[in-house]
Amino acid sequence: MSVPLILTLLAGAATFIGAFLGVLGQKPSNRVLAFSLGFAAGIMLLISLMEMLPAALDTEGMSPVLGYGMFIIGLLGYFGLDRLLPHAHPQDLVQKRQQPLPGSIKRTAILLTLGISLHNFPEGIATFVTASSNLELGFGIALAVALHNIPEGLAVAGPVYAATGSKRTAIFLGRYLRHGGNFWRRAGVADFGQPGFANRYGGYHGSSRRYYGGALRR
Repeated sequence: MSVPLILTLLAGAATFIGAFLGVLGQKPSNRVLAFSLGFAAGIMLLISLMEMLPAALDTEGMSPVLGYGMFIIGLLGYFGLDRLLPHAHPQDLVQKRQQPLPGSIKRTAILLTLGISLHNFPEGIATFVTASSNLELGFGIALAVALHNIPEGLAVAGPVYAATGSKRTAIFLGRYLRHGGNFWRRAGVADFGQPGFANRYGGYHGSSRRYYGGALRR
C-alpha cells in the first residue's frame, strides 16, 4: 500500500476517535474544540494559499487563468456542498438527557452521517493527490483533515447516543462514517489518482491541486 493512500486512510480514521469520545461521554471542552478546529483551519488556509496554489501555478503547461479558475471552482463547489448537505457544529452537540428524544433527532444524525461521508470525498482526493507529488505537503494536509475529522465523529455519535441510548448504534454509525468516508477516498483515488491518468493528462495534478486547494480553503 502506498504512503499517500495510508496517509489518506489515517486522516479518515480520525472520525472514529471522535465517535468514541461521543459514546464515552467525554466531550472535550469548547476551548479544546475551538483550538483544534482553529488550528486545523489555519493549516488548511496556509497549505491552500502558500503551498498548493503556488505549486499548481508552477505546473508546466498550466495557465494562470485555468489555475485561479479551478481554485475558485473548488471554493464555490465546496460552498455548494456545505449548503446542500446536512451538517452540525460541535458546540451544538446534543447531550444525554433523562427523557428519550424524538425519532427526528435520530434521523437527523443518520442524514448527518451520510452528509459527512460524502463530503469526505474532496478531502481524500486532496490528501492523496498532494501526497503523491509532495509527501511533506501531503502530510500537512492529512494532519489538518484528521484534526477536523475528530469533531465530525463527535457530531455524529453524540446525537445518536442521546437519541437511542445505545453505544452500539453510535459506534456503528461512527464506524460507518469512518469506512464510508474511506470508501469515497478509495473511489476517488481509483478514478482520479492513478499515475497513468496523470501521465495521459499532464496537467491533472496541477489543476486538481488548484481545485482542492479552493475546497480546503472553503
